[in-house]
Amino acid sequence: MYCKYIYDASATPADLMADIVGLLTGTITATSGLSSSADKTNSQIITTVAAGWTVHDASAATNKKVLKAALADSGYKYLGIDLNTTGKLILGVYETWDATGHSAGNTSWQSDDGSVYQPVNLANGGTIYIHATARGAVFVGVTGGLKGLQGTYNPGSSTSAAGLSGITERTRGLAYDTTAAGYPPFVAFLPGIGGGFATHPRAKTYNGGDVTSFSFAPKDICSIGLQNLSGLPSGVDKRIPDGSGGGVVPAYPLLVSGRNSANNIVPVHMPAPYGDISALTGIYAIPLLSAGDFDENPEPSVVIDGTTHTNVTYSCWPAAAGNQLAVPKL
Repeated sequence: MYCKYIYDASATPADLMADIVGLLTGTITATSGLSSSADKTNSQIITTVAAGWTVHDASAATNKKVLKAALADSGYKYLGIDLNTTGKLILGVYETWDATGHSAGNTSWQSDDGSVYQPVNLANGGTIYIHATARGAVFVGVTGGLKGLQGTYNPGSSTSAAGLSGITERTRGLAYDTTAAGYPPFVAFLPGIGGGFATHPRAKTYNGGDVTSFSFAPKDICSIGLQNLSGLPSGVDKRIPDGSGGGVVPAYPLLVSGRNSANNIVPVHMPAPYGDISALTGIYAIPLLSAGDFDENPEPSVVIDGTTHTNVTYSCWPAAAGNQLAVPKL
């Protein structure tokens, strides 16, 4: 599911919550089903692929609901939609969630404490881009002065897009990481922080111990042969010859590495990637400047496995070390 969700000035948290949850659960499949706070004329919804989420806890907290979606193999992943703080869409990622006690069991680092968030502006209106399938859900908030992921590590602005955030599954790439072992194969997806962060709610380390969000869990995205995304090529000229005198945009798979930014050389937690985000979500990195912010018709098109991708820019810290992602518009 893809939605360019535009909400009007004087929108309410209840209306935004109803619309976002309705889009993710599939109860809203056309702009006519959006709330009175939405700009139904200019919003856009594509439902070629179902979003794949269900409500798990409708009363998680004030202006907060927790949704779940089945994993590719067995079990569930949990996503909090929190609109209780003015100006913030907070996207909590949880290994488990107790719908009776309204509490999390292991939370991905930085995902739900308000230190990083997507911007909303209920007073003046804005836009939220949503890409969602059963394998993940990512969001980009745009208001009059802010664009994309905001917070402690990422001062995004209208001229420095900090990009998307949310939850993504990954493949189980290591021998111990079986379905039976029960480790969560998903992360809080925060590619605009540092060189690109992906924070597990819980993971195993190379010495056999476990780390959780409270003990600096693995939190970097990398690509093949790279420490993090800030090392990817940059420039509109970075093309692969297509054999006909033209070129196509290269795409780089997103892997969840075993290092963290406390040590940029030695893998602190695992000497090999935990798994591949791109293989399940279809989200890939591309060179910076390959397309404009939210460019729905990049030239040349980014085509991966037969799917034409839209592009969302994000900036690393500092902003000059940014990159871009190609995100499925399904």
